[in-house]
Amino acid sequence: MDRQGIVRGVAGEIRWAYYIAAGVEGWALLAPRPGVSVKWQLTARIVGSDKFKMAQRPLLFVAALGKGRSLWPIEQFRIEGDRLTATLGPRENY
Repeated sequence: MDRQGIVRGVAGEIRWAYYIAAGVEGWALLAPRPGVSVKWQLTARIVGSDKFKMAQRPLLFVAALGKGRSLWPIEQFRIEGDRLTATLGPRENY
């Protein structure tokens, strides 16, 4: 994480249960900051998606961080062209 609270990555996934609903590339996460924001914010480029799976709930953003994987529940999202923006819940590790 850099000084502004941004985490960046190359590839990740949007998952519905055990299914991949979409692949993402070039993602960036803005971490919550006390007194400013209480939610994680995601921006990414969508690479291949299944419209049916993307319409299901709950959806999770999954990415490799360090030696493991982390996931964030997706609370709401918007796709414009190939750009995804989303508000995420608390981070979980597995």
